[in-house]
Amino acid sequence: MSADLGCFQAKADQLDTIRDALAARATALALPDRLCATLSLILEELFLNTVHHGSADQVPIASLTLEQLPRVVQLRYEDSGRAHDPFADVDRSVLAETGAARRVGGLGVILIETLADTAHYERRAERNRITLTFAVPPAR
Repeated sequence: MSADLGCFQAKADQLDTIRDALAARATALALPDRLCATLSLILEELFLNTVHHGSADQVPIASLTLEQLPRVVQLRYEDSGRAHDPFADVDRSVLAETGAARRVGGLGVILIETLADTAHYERRAERNRITLTFAVPPAR
């Protein structure tokens, strides 16, 4: 069962609105609390990246779909920002940096890749599309 959670202006004051839409859908799917927290964290990272880097000319629009598939949950995040594949050039050397020497940025993509079971980017119809899957533990 798929659910398009709507379209949202990529403005920082819309973060709670998009996060609430995700939480409502995750609750409807009866997803485990830990997975809900993971999805919320990833959504925040993706959405704020769109807010800060999406476009200099206009406010991008972000959309979100959360779908229950056999044994996995699929989160699809799209935005109308400039073309950017966040997974193309992941620089893992940032993980070795500490303290004041640590560069700003780069950790969010590593976090997403670590938390998701699969991560895929494509540019489709002038939109960035990130599709992530997460294993759902069997019900007890």
